[in-house]
Amino acid sequence: MEHVENGIPQGSPISPILAAFYTAELLEQFRHNPNNLTEPKPDKSTDVHLLMYVDDGKLYVSFKSLETNVTHLKEAYNKAEKWLKDAGLSPDYAKRELMHYTRRKNDGSPSITFDDRDGTHRVVKPKSTVRWLGVYFDRKLRFQKHASILAARGENAVSGLTMLANTVRGLSQTHLRHLYLACVSPKILYACPVWWTGHQYQIKPLEKVQRCTLRLICTVFRTTPTEALEIEASIPPIKHQVNLHKKQCTIHFNKLSNTSPIIQRLPQAWRNGENPTAPPPLQPKLNNNSAIDRVRTTNLLEIAKHTCQ
Repeated sequence: MEHVENGIPQGSPISPILAAFYTAELLEQFRHNPNNLTEPKPDKSTDVHLLMYVDDGKLYVSFKSLETNVTHLKEAYNKAEKWLKDAGLSPDYAKRELMHYTRRKNDGSPSITFDDRDGTHRVVKPKSTVRWLGVYFDRKLRFQKHASILAARGENAVSGLTMLANTVRGLSQTHLRHLYLACVSPKILYACPVWWTGHQYQIKPLEKVQRCTLRLICTVFRTTPTEALEIEASIPPIKHQVNLHKKQCTIHFNKLSNTSPIIQRLPQAWRNGENPTAPPPLQPKLNNNSAIDRVRTTNLLEIAKHTCQ
């Protein structure tokens, strides 16, 4: 064993691996016994689970009461903060976020109050959207806000293409098409297998971005039909592109092992009828009388940590 005098530079490919080893003990504290897996009862909440991606973590729990969820999340956060202190780390209090996932209108939005180690009394209020690995999750999981943000990014990228699309000395139509497919399309369709549910309000802002680009590529009038532009530029409609990404994602899932964390979150048919190694959150159970009363709520509390200086 040798003494290390310097840390890992930012962006190093080995940093995610070392972070996984370093935080393995914290994840073990929130790992539950797979031999006692049973479907959670409707009147009981699920256990609090922890997800980690390098130095970002999420605590989540599911129950029919938001107040109960908040209580469980606070206890779990204090448990995680204690481990961070023992490991020489501290959470970034400014990056804590709380989100309630529910479609009931009269659930309210309870906050969490913390007495942090620095002696400050802080209140974490729930937000309308939270960002996790580039995806913006809203309260009702409609992903309408996420699509709007992606469309805004796409519009900025298309604005940059206009500087290269001079009809006298600009790039050719072929080069502009390549730039759109390589730079703009991946930006507006980022993580579409996660948020695409087939609703028009999700792809409508993205269709505006593509239409603006098609007019730029084909140099046509404003009143030119979009279908004609898509055929002329050989660019499929946004709806078909999203469905293609979903099919490719499905093919990728079928190649994963049953022990993959992704497969563990899917129905049992993906695991040949086997139970998951960790129980998923409660699923919504609707009845004919009241489709709202039985909807479960899920909360996420994001904890971002950094090394103590």
